[in-house]
Amino acid sequence: MANTKKGYKRNVEGPLEKQVFTSEVVRGTKAAVSPTTSMMDRLPGPAFALEPELSHRDMVAKQDANPHWSPTGQTGLAQYNGYISEEWLTQLQGPSGIAAYEEMRVDQVLGPMLRVTKSFITNSSLKVEPANDTQEARDVADFVRGCYDDLENSWPDTLNDILSFLDFGFSVTSVWHKKRDGYKTSKRKSSKYRDGKIGWSGIQLIGHSSLDRWEINPDGEIMGLWQRPPNNSDHIYVPLTNAAHFRTSTEKNNPEGISVMRSAFEPYTFAKSLRRTEAIGVERDCAGIPVLQVKENASLDLWNEKDPNAAATLARCEQIVRLLRIDKYHGIVLPAQFELTILNSSGTRSVDADKIITRYENRCALALASDVLLLGCQEPGYSDPPVAGQSDPVMFGYGDPPMFG
Repeated sequence: MANTKKGYKRNVEGPLEKQVFTSEVVRGTKAAVSPTTSMMDRLPGPAFALEPELSHRDMVAKQDANPHWSPTGQTGLAQYNGYISEEWLTQLQGPSGIAAYEEMRVDQVLGPMLRVTKSFITNSSLKVEPANDTQEARDVADFVRGCYDDLENSWPDTLNDILSFLDFGFSVTSVWHKKRDGYKTSKRKSSKYRDGKIGWSGIQLIGHSSLDRWEINPDGEIMGLWQRPPNNSDHIYVPLTNAAHFRTSTEKNNPEGISVMRSAFEPYTFAKSLRRTEAIGVERDCAGIPVLQVKENASLDLWNEKDPNAAATLARCEQIVRLLRIDKYHGIVLPAQFELTILNSSGTRSVDADKIITRYENRCALALASDVLLLGCQEPGYSDPPVAGQSDPVMFGYGDPPMFG
């Protein structure tokens, strides 16, 4: 069976490897028109003949060697010299964003929800199964299981550090190795085994606040990160060849991912501001609003800007009314020319702040829960089986494989 197109004949009989291409070369500016000739065959130009007897396997090899078959586009990640600016809110970019998520993770609503979410995973059992039924595969599985059991910190504690990628959108852990030579005075070098093999000493979290920038090559590949610890002025390079990189999303190959609290940032900000406003209002309702004024028969003019003594006295009076509180130290001593009065409110407000705060707190919880559930619906990247198991309430997919060895 032959299929003729653009002057070529393709023999499609036989296996795919045996399929060959033969050519009927069309040269010059004129070509014979047949019922199977398309408009492209009538255009002037050189011959479009393929090499005779070119197998399918040879074609694939030629395509791989052709640079035009490599990706020509880019991810479009907004990064400049390793500094990521993908987030459109400036207060959530870089160190300020890390500080904001640090504050949000201890919030009275978001904090407990994060801890409950992580507990589903950290309380799950770790299973290491052999790849097949051979003795060699069983020995490898026993060795890997022993490496997890021989970590400096327990595996649940280590997993809790890894799960900080939920809070910040990413986490990077550096892997420490050791020779398994039994007990040592150093906990980091000590081992439960004496087989002389190289195992894991610990999986240490790279502090998010110490991140300075990422190392990204011209092709967009993430090579590592540069960190600046608070007690060290030097930059430290951490290559990802000796670290594990976890993130919630691989969109645009963004190394920082997206925090599960990102959608809750706006309601969290409003709820935080309203809680403060409500507390101040309650305090003022209980204590009243202090009013300090000069008596009518006093000769002091506080509003005389040309008198330096009047300006200083006015500043002191403003400080008194601002700092006046009802506590065990409350009380005030005033000169004879001043009079202090307290304005008390009716105790009612036209706006119920409690309902508004509750609404924003509910939105915080809903946003976090939705992000966690949607994250669990993603296809696990390199986790097989998933971390929490298919039947668990929460399941997460990783962005990069945890290559520790």
